[in-house]
Amino acid sequence: MNELQNQNSNPTVIDNKSLQTLDKTLLPSISSQASASLLSQGDGLKAEYYDNIDFTNLKKTRTDATVNFDWGLGSPDSSIAPDTFSARWTGQVEAKYSETYNFYTTSDDGVRLWVNGKQIINQFVNQSATEFSGSIALVAGQKYDIKLEYFENTVTAVSKLAWSSATQTKEIIPQSQLYSQSDVPAIGNGNGLKAEYYDNIDFTNLKQTRTDATVNFDWGLGSPDPTIAPDTFSARWTGQVQAKYSETYNFYTSNDDGVRLWVNGQQIINKFVDQSPTENTGSIALVAGQKYDIKLEYYENTVTAVSKLAWSSASQTKEIIPQSQLYSQSANGNGNGLKAEYYDNIDFTNLKQTRTDTTVNFDWGFGSPESFIAPDTFSARWTGQVQAKYSETYNFYTTSDDGVRLWVNGQQIINQFVNQSATEFSGSIALVAGQKYDIKLEYFENTVNAVSKLAWSSASQTKEIIPQSQLYSPVLQTTITLGSSSTTLNEGAVNATITLLRSGDLSSTSSIKYATIAGTATAGVDYGSDGTESAGTIIFAPGESSRQVSIPINDDSLIEVDETFSFVIDQPGGATLGLQRTLGITIQDNDRSGIDFSAPVINEGAGTATVTATRGNTVGAASVNYTTVDGTAKAGSDYQSKSGTLSFIAGQSQQNIIIPIINDNVEESNETFTLNFSNAVGVQLTNQQTTITILDNDSTKFALDTVASGLNQPTAFDWTADQKQMFIAQKNGVVRVLDNGKLLATPFIDISAQVNDTRDRGLLGIAVHPDFGKSPTGNNYVYLLYTYDPPETNPNNPKNNPNSTLDNPDQNGNRTAQLIRVTADPKTNYTTAIAGSQFVLLGTNATWDNISRPDGNSTNVSLGYAPSGIINKDTGKPFTSLQDYLNNLDKVQNVQNFIANDSESHSVGAVRFGTDGSLFVSLGDGTSYNGIDPRAIRVQDIDNLSGKILHIDAITGQGLSSNPFYNGDPNSNRSKVYNLGLRNPFRFTIDKNNNPVIGDVGFDSYEEVNVGKPGANFGWPFYEGGLDAKGNIVSLQQPKYATLNAAKDFYSSGKTVTAPVYTYKHFSSNSITMGDFYTGNTFPSIYQGALFVGDFSQGTIDALTFDSQGKLVSVKRFASPADTPNLGVPTQITTGKDGNLYYVNLTGGEIARFRPA
Repeated sequence: MNELQNQNSNPTVIDNKSLQTLDKTLLPSISSQASASLLSQGDGLKAEYYDNIDFTNLKKTRTDATVNFDWGLGSPDSSIAPDTFSARWTGQVEAKYSETYNFYTTSDDGVRLWVNGKQIINQFVNQSATEFSGSIALVAGQKYDIKLEYFENTVTAVSKLAWSSATQTKEIIPQSQLYSQSDVPAIGNGNGLKAEYYDNIDFTNLKQTRTDATVNFDWGLGSPDPTIAPDTFSARWTGQVQAKYSETYNFYTSNDDGVRLWVNGQQIINKFVDQSPTENTGSIALVAGQKYDIKLEYYENTVTAVSKLAWSSASQTKEIIPQSQLYSQSANGNGNGLKAEYYDNIDFTNLKQTRTDTTVNFDWGFGSPESFIAPDTFSARWTGQVQAKYSETYNFYTTSDDGVRLWVNGQQIINQFVNQSATEFSGSIALVAGQKYDIKLEYFENTVNAVSKLAWSSASQTKEIIPQSQLYSPVLQTTITLGSSSTTLNEGAVNATITLLRSGDLSSTSSIKYATIAGTATAGVDYGSDGTESAGTIIFAPGESSRQVSIPINDDSLIEVDETFSFVIDQPGGATLGLQRTLGITIQDNDRSGIDFSAPVINEGAGTATVTATRGNTVGAASVNYTTVDGTAKAGSDYQSKSGTLSFIAGQSQQNIIIPIINDNVEESNETFTLNFSNAVGVQLTNQQTTITILDNDSTKFALDTVASGLNQPTAFDWTADQKQMFIAQKNGVVRVLDNGKLLATPFIDISAQVNDTRDRGLLGIAVHPDFGKSPTGNNYVYLLYTYDPPETNPNNPKNNPNSTLDNPDQNGNRTAQLIRVTADPKTNYTTAIAGSQFVLLGTNATWDNISRPDGNSTNVSLGYAPSGIINKDTGKPFTSLQDYLNNLDKVQNVQNFIANDSESHSVGAVRFGTDGSLFVSLGDGTSYNGIDPRAIRVQDIDNLSGKILHIDAITGQGLSSNPFYNGDPNSNRSKVYNLGLRNPFRFTIDKNNNPVIGDVGFDSYEEVNVGKPGANFGWPFYEGGLDAKGNIVSLQQPKYATLNAAKDFYSSGKTVTAPVYTYKHFSSNSITMGDFYTGNTFPSIYQGALFVGDFSQGTIDALTFDSQGKLVSVKRFASPADTPNLGVPTQITTGKDGNLYYVNLTGGEIARFRPA
């Protein structure tokens, strides 16, 4: 391995003088020549075989009698790939003579050898088969620790271990002198054997079951229990025996009458006859510390009754086998089951329930796990650990309808993630008794029956559903979330009832704060009371999993349009927040004479599209004419034209129009047509038409491959220029390396101690310098963008508030952020970072004193905290409160190179290189995600870094002179700003003109795609992208912020803002994830040059196409939970040089890719 080639390659040589250090009192029989040869009973060395050259990905553990292997072009085992594997042999070696021994290794490739803790051979380099030697003085009969490490890197594979001495001719070290475990006695903590006593000599009429500490009984003329008659009884002892030494053991039974004994499934004593007290013996080789099944059967037939069980070995004096080495049962655990997560989609999105399932043994029939999870399209994930009862190869069985996949100890042993009727599959893996192994079971249900079961078997284990005792759940995090993302109700409904769900550990009390936020509806007029927003705290008592809140709906007599408001939750106590935190509520007016129409989006294969017409006032009868009109969808080929009259009777508020959809075989973009309305009678037409969107279902078939799995909440990745190495950011601050397709066990870097990992914060962005790896002294930089926990988060720091936990590591108090670059170490083939190489590019002033209330969480705007990183230029001190800040906007002075995070969300985003080698960075507004937060006005301040795209030098972090607001000082905030007016630009890509193309996560109405030409201002918080009445993409005034004085000043200033190039209206919980332009040539032509975008909340990916003027031409659904059940949640989408589309699956813990099937 390259990272090890610089180590010393000269063997350590110990000459005969070393013998002089031996204690002469220990060597009474040693002459100047040698002692007599010793006869030994070794079993070989413990061998561990890994499917990587760096001792990661352990595949096989066994005992090798000798080390004498020439695998040629092969490998040690079929589970291990040739060319890149490693092996480690450990144990003890016993010298035959008291002499200086020469040890010889022959290897292709690297080798290193330790004897008695001393390294005597070190040639850990690529090489053809070569012999090396090293020497050390040993004492006859004494055992010495030995370790041999070896790696193979391409072509032939050889590893041999020999020795010689003055008396010992050169030979491969024989099995007799090698011991797989040390001589330290493996003293156990057993409880004895299970004893079953029968009142007949043929093991019938069971009377007594108990645990006997030992088998050392002389009942004389009696019996084991008053319920058992003397003279004719039998007994069976079962369990496991644990050897103290790795030696051949003699087992002794003393019985009157019959006896038979099995150890490790082998019968070693069989004297099942009437006899006076007699000792019988049998022998078997055992390994120290290992437990072996044992069974002793005995019967008594008249006169005296005796049964005893003893053992001995070379190191073990003869004794009754003690309780410490006997175990009444196999390794039965005390598990509590597995952590179960249930999702209301088939792709592990929309988490609804987290609980502990004692077993996985479910047949839901046509139902689902919970009433709030819809049947037919849900998924579940069980995680935790499984504890083996026996040291054997286990068969795991899944029975599922539909898809299932199973991992044990990080190895996928079952993968049948397809639609199917209830089917059993199996996979096997070797496990060690008593040891716990990570287990993960994933399942999805797609229509009709729902079944998921998990069982196991082994040579000793009969097939059974894996019991609760052997399953261990991780500590469940208590989570509170809203039960739905939107609701519509009639103005006469009296109340809006909102359900809050709590999952995870429900054993203690939790709390959550809630509030309403006005949209077009007015608090106290349309909803609520007393002219104010509704707010309060909900308490969950121990055991409670749901609570409800009722918000009054006020029924007036005004004719008005439908109105909206929001219900939000935050600031949990004794819990964390789930993904669903905001509920949009629409109040349908029941006084107006108008009528509204839904705008369905349906799959081409759905058969029909249903348009729902809803009117307000239902006093009299009403009618309206309708007719379909072609758009990009054409009547006769995409849908069947339809026209007619829709009629309402008195009291009826809703009617449906059903339009047949034609399912063709043409791969095409999404298509639309309209339903036009006219001649309204008894009702007013507020809209003359509605749009129906047809999603194509004829896409080229793509295969979805897992590139890297077993990751902990991966957020982003980037490649080296040759794409041989992928660097993967995990939310917790650990960076993993995928090196030539293999995930390395050793992280590139772990900065978790300085990363604030909570809610939507963490290590969210990563980039690799384009020159990475080209020269050991070049720009071998990896860039990391994260929310920052300063040193004062240590509770022992004097600045840390002892009365709050919010300022502790990974807590929700206000914070800041940093962008750093770290240097990769050429000595490890650039797979690890050089210690101390961190260089801060952004956030050099990310200090405790510049954060406003790190001990408080101002996601709750009502706390009135001042913004972080802004001071009063007259006093030189931070503002005292939010109101103080708003009253003195003319005195604002921004701290240079400081990034504010005054919320649990809207933190940092992405970091990407431009086509010219410069660096672009996206930053959120750092304000409340669910409240009207006046601090968001800093987004429009070009001297503040919040809500911006920055453009900086990749080496220095300075602003570029070509930037639109450059003021001559490259270190000033405004010199770094490239775009402004953004809310949460979590992801962006770079177009061929070196412009950022940005996905900005919207507030409560629209998601945006923006093209960041130099100086572009997208208007937040005073504007958001949207659609006008004719469906044109425009910038709309943000109604919830429009009342701020700063907003009014902005509107009257005449400043212009840049509209998005694409936007879509919220239809549920939505969160855009900007992807990448497709630049490959393996996808069909319809995708050439397309821009891929995802929706984090919905788990979908779409392909957008634009014309040469940058105008949107078409939208095509590329992937969704409906067609890709294992899609997961995409947090980054990037085109690879191989022409495939790669993405990060946050919830699935993997990097995956789409490729043409």
